[in-house]
Amino acid sequence: MIKMNIAYVVAKYLPANLTGSEIYIQHIAEELTRKGNKAIILTSTNTDSTKHKPLKKVEVINGLTIHRFKILNYTRIPLVNKIRVMPQDARAEHIDSGFISDTLYTLYTNPFAPLWSPALYQHIIESHYDLIHITPFPSTYMWIAAKAAKKAHVPVVCTPAFHFDLPFLFNKHLPRLLRDINAVFALTNIEKEKIVELGVNPGKIYVLPHGIKIDEWKDRDGNRFRKKHNLDDKFIVLFAGSKSYDKGVIHLMQALDIIQHHNKNIILVTIGRDTKELLLERARLKNLKIIDLSYVSEEEKRDAFDSCNVFAMPSRADAFGIVYLEAWICGKPVIGARIGAIQEVIRDSIDGYLVDFGDVEDLTKKILLLFESPDLCEQLGANGKERVIRNHTWDILSQKIASIYATILKEPNPS
Repeated sequence: MIKMNIAYVVAKYLPANLTGSEIYIQHIAEELTRKGNKAIILTSTNTDSTKHKPLKKVEVINGLTIHRFKILNYTRIPLVNKIRVMPQDARAEHIDSGFISDTLYTLYTNPFAPLWSPALYQHIIESHYDLIHITPFPSTYMWIAAKAAKKAHVPVVCTPAFHFDLPFLFNKHLPRLLRDINAVFALTNIEKEKIVELGVNPGKIYVLPHGIKIDEWKDRDGNRFRKKHNLDDKFIVLFAGSKSYDKGVIHLMQALDIIQHHNKNIILVTIGRDTKELLLERARLKNLKIIDLSYVSEEEKRDAFDSCNVFAMPSRADAFGIVYLEAWICGKPVIGARIGAIQEVIRDSIDGYLVDFGDVEDLTKKILLLFESPDLCEQLGANGKERVIRNHTWDILSQKIASIYATILKEPNPS
């Protein structure tokens, strides 16, 4: 197979704390580099954290060259901060007010983009990449990268990670962008169907789910995590992700608060970035027993997954949910929300359970069912693990992706 020179465009990159779409790109790029291709990461200086020192403009991480473009610290802009913490109900509705409002919305979701986009555009024009891979939507820099690639006559692939269950993320620019590029990678068949509804040619949409590197999970030690946090005899319900309302952590806390009134042996462990929503709910649920961790090492994260009895993230804000794969490789059952693509990721009653988003009563019942049924826990977790090994390793997925890239490079570029 031909060796390729590929540029991946993402909002932030290691050592920043990566989102699911950024982790997706990390694994694709690392695997293809390992197979002899050249992968370059084009990103910003954003770390989404105050703990990191200023990042280098150019550096090499895990064999990948990272080019970073300076950004504005948008969290210091009062108006942007106000918009970013809008009440959930206010953000839940999408008002179709036309091209101008859609453009302004995308710009305000990426207010730093005007500062680094010109440099990104010029870099792509002056470089000699074989292919550009962009993600996720909505992101201003995606458009900038696609426009630069078109001018440079370079094919473009997009993994939109389309959150179609959150209508406030949708705008008219998405279908226009996806119709104009060479290929779209949907994470699930459900996402593909939604993208086809936007007028995108189904022949250029490929379903390529998330994956994990199994070798990274061989050193996990749940007992080490239990000992460190004094959880030796506890039934652990684990949550890992941004601790926001959309991710379902608030409903999970409410369910555990109900459960702990009758059973103190069941405890919630949360890992991820704290939010105002979480802190307010913790203050309200004064008696909730919870181990609340922010950023942990990769080793401790793997130990946490290995230690838990159930993994639960009943989120309405996921295009796939790599954390479900991480729970399954440890042989754990999962609980997710019955929304969009997650209904395809989690097979209800086979490798986990689905609940309606916000249904605290059903969430409580499902946790108690698994607590009372150790054999059921083991069976659901085993089903999930077998599925991950068969379909969701990056060694398998990277071969499929490389093959699609090669096909695109042989085709006439419509740009």
